[in-house]
Amino acid sequence: MAQQEQLQGSVTAVIFKNQENGYAIIEVKTDDDTVTMVGTLPYITAGERIAAVGHWVEHPNYGRQFQVESYEKELPTTVDAIRAYLAAGAIKGVAAVVGCS
Repeated sequence: MAQQEQLQGSVTAVIFKNQENGYAIIEVKTDDDTVTMVGTLPYITAGERIAAVGHWVEHPNYGRQFQVESYEKELPTTVDAIRAYLAAGAIKGVAAVVGCS
C-alpha cells in the first residue's frame, strides 16, 4: 500500500469536474510546488485552500499526480486570501463586485 501524505495549498485551477460523481482534477499551489490532485472532490472551486490526505500515483499519460483520499476545506484568513476566494465565484454574484475593486 502506498504511503499516505498530507498536502495543503490553494486551488489555482479546476481542470476537470464530473458533476455526476464529484470526480475532479485540480491544480494546487503548495508552499513548495504546484501539484495536480485527482479524486472525488465535490464542490471544490478555484481560490479555496484545502488540506488533502492521499498518496502519489504515476499516470501513464499525465505523469505524477496526488490521489486524494480525503480532504478538508480551509477558510481564508488574510484579506488577500478572502478576496481571492470571493473573486473565484465561491458565492454566486460576488465575484464580479470583488474583481472590480
